[in-house]
Amino acid sequence: MNVIKQRTKSDRCPGTSPTQYFHRNAIPLLVLMVVAMMLSSCDLLGSDEETSLRAGRVLVANGGNFSDQNGSITSFDPLSGVVEQSPVMSGFLQSIVEREGVLYALLNTFSIGRIDMLDSESLALTAQINNVPAPRSMVFLSDTAYVTNFVFGSNGHVSVIPSGSGSVERSIEVGVNPEGLIRSGATLYVANSGALGSGNTISVIDTRTNEVETRTVPCDGPHDLFGGNGSDVIVACTGKTVYNEDFSEVVEQSNGSVLFYDASLQMMKGKIDLNVQLGSTNGTILGTYVDSTGELYLVDGATNTIFRIDTGLRTIDRTVQLDFSADVTGISGIAYDELEKRLYVGRFPKSSAGPFPDFTASGTVEIYDRSFDVTDSFLAGISISQILLLKDE
Repeated sequence: MNVIKQRTKSDRCPGTSPTQYFHRNAIPLLVLMVVAMMLSSCDLLGSDEETSLRAGRVLVANGGNFSDQNGSITSFDPLSGVVEQSPVMSGFLQSIVEREGVLYALLNTFSIGRIDMLDSESLALTAQINNVPAPRSMVFLSDTAYVTNFVFGSNGHVSVIPSGSGSVERSIEVGVNPEGLIRSGATLYVANSGALGSGNTISVIDTRTNEVETRTVPCDGPHDLFGGNGSDVIVACTGKTVYNEDFSEVVEQSNGSVLFYDASLQMMKGKIDLNVQLGSTNGTILGTYVDSTGELYLVDGATNTIFRIDTGLRTIDRTVQLDFSADVTGISGIAYDELEKRLYVGRFPKSSAGPFPDFTASGTVEIYDRSFDVTDSFLAGISISQILLLKDE
């Protein structure tokens, strides 16, 4: 699979006025350390060694317009300012996971779904895992991958995919609309969001026995989980919306919240109640956790809001509403460069029909400093889902 290269030029980013943009001939050079990535072995799934953040390429998972099934991946090199676009991937790209030089692309299709395995440098397709029901999120435990699956009208599952098998070995039933998952030792935690955020449970899976325990949490719509691996567990909840029978009126609504638990998910240590619902513009990942600073960034695409949370103090450190510029709106995809202290934020173009996101045109990734001032931007693909900074082995 060939990669289409383009040099960023005339990229747009906000100037002194939120309604004006200026053109740049090229993205400024950013002094970064580029570390070569190791290529993967021949196994479909590799080992489970820990990785550390590097200041390298930025990968953007572009979901695409679901009805067009035109997801793609954008690769941005901050050092050279070069943007690479992959060909269309024939599916909605929900999320991506990088591991040992292999990029796992979780794709939802009109039929069932699949996982494409790509070389993380060239973005060339190397293998596929087919018949994976609506994959959402993925984690690894030793040589096995675990993937949450949405199942319309019933409880979801976690697919178990052993190394080298190239197929789903078994499915473990969890709650309705499972989204994010993390692991802590041999235990998996799965957030069951429920229909329109109506869920309020976490599934706890003992991977040694595949037994499932269900625990109730005091929030609506647990969507993403952060932490794990022996540290505290953070639950990001969207809030819920309840409609009448014909969906013409909202009859009940709750806002988002953040829950702080110990590593066993037995004791809640704190809670933050937000004044809005959490949610990315296209219903994908809510935020990103920064290991080195203990900060959690969460988004509300409907109000263009970013929350920076100090997870040590369990308080909101900063709330920022991004400019409603003439060209972009919404938020989907967010990542933080720990070395350069930069935040990457995915935005949608505005629709010609009004101040609404356009899910059919290329989005923009804006780059912010710690003060939330825009320093640069680059064009990505359609309907950004996730932004991932590559890691070094």
